[in-house]
Amino acid sequence: MDKHIQLTPTRLSRRTFAGAAALGLAASSRFPLVNIARAAQKTDIRIATYTISENWDKTIKTMIDDFNAQSTLANAAIEFRPGDQYWDKLQTEYAGGNAPDISINQIDWIVPGASRGMFVDLNPFYERDQVDLSGLWYDMKKEWAWGGGMYGALLYAGGQALYYNKTILDAAGEAVPKAGWTWDDLLESAKRLTDASKQQFGVTLSLPNPPYWSCAFIQGAGGSVLNDARDQCLLDSDQSREALQWLVDLTFTHKVAPQMILADGADNPFLTGKVAYYFGGTWDEAATRTAGFDWNFLPMPAHPKTGLRSVQMGSNAWSILSTAQDQDAAWEVVKYIGGPDGAANVQSLGIPGWTSVVESEAFTEAHLPGDIAIPVADFREVGHDYYGTEDANEWWAAVVQELGPMWSGEDTVENSTKRATDAVNEIFSRRGSV
Repeated sequence: MDKHIQLTPTRLSRRTFAGAAALGLAASSRFPLVNIARAAQKTDIRIATYTISENWDKTIKTMIDDFNAQSTLANAAIEFRPGDQYWDKLQTEYAGGNAPDISINQIDWIVPGASRGMFVDLNPFYERDQVDLSGLWYDMKKEWAWGGGMYGALLYAGGQALYYNKTILDAAGEAVPKAGWTWDDLLESAKRLTDASKQQFGVTLSLPNPPYWSCAFIQGAGGSVLNDARDQCLLDSDQSREALQWLVDLTFTHKVAPQMILADGADNPFLTGKVAYYFGGTWDEAATRTAGFDWNFLPMPAHPKTGLRSVQMGSNAWSILSTAQDQDAAWEVVKYIGGPDGAANVQSLGIPGWTSVVESEAFTEAHLPGDIAIPVADFREVGHDYYGTEDANEWWAAVVQELGPMWSGEDTVENSTKRATDAVNEIFSRRGSV
């Protein structure tokens, strides 16, 4: 996960990205659409996705129209649905045998769905059609592989991005930070750029709770939200508390930040032109582009002692439902929309996983005036996933609840992280129980 991924903090969709208008790029045919002998009549294929914005809907529809114009096998129809209860509705439809043939997918849905046979393993299709996945810079296996199968074809990647308001920096004579800067550099610059008389702040952070942006600071401090096996919460570790205390102090000690933006869809002070630095999502780019001030991206700063940098990143994908009557026809759609030609159509919405698209001039131009190469480089060099687990939605929600008093100043970091750790570990202890 507009925010794109339209969700509440418990849904990764934000990890989808609202974007600019579709580029309407003509698709080539890197992946031939015709691989098997079929009848002359096209098969109707239903595709479902959540609606995010007018631009999102228009861009996705253009991609589907381009597929239909080329395909001799399938005729795809897109269904835009509300983000609220999207997953619940999809599961109900699947149980009733009336689900769409293809759906957008998120990493917190993939294991619950694939484990009960809801999604089709795409590996046999990739192998049959000899699809070359070496052109992907983004490793789909991290999120879409499970139990030896591959249950999603990449839509795009996205996640944490650091924006700055160049108008504010220029007015204050503040130099634009360069690669190699640290948390200390950020804090000192934020202090210089905070002006209470103008209600202007130096920095703000949206969606601070794990699995989102505070994780980058925890990892920068040398910590982790979960252990490697992802069966134990580590939010009460010294490294985690150091990072979270540093973020809390931005608001309550240094007073360079307003209270953190805890919910997707909440008012974003950065878009008012009153905040210099903003840790947000790549899906905030479209709104930033029309906010009325000069801006650009910055690389993530490093921890001043460990030297570590990190950013949170994830992806969305297209999955075939196992109830699809014609899986070959559904695959022809997914092969296109999940391949480089489909990615070229939606490159204004996020960061395509295909190297050929990300390194194209058209992709760069689609994100101007921002230098999209900056967050792409952070993703490639220091990207970290959203700590996906089969019970992700449940423990993400527990973290949001237990860390809330810390962000509002009503409780300490120590107490809040202790409660969150206990809550998450209790959830993990129930795994495998009937």
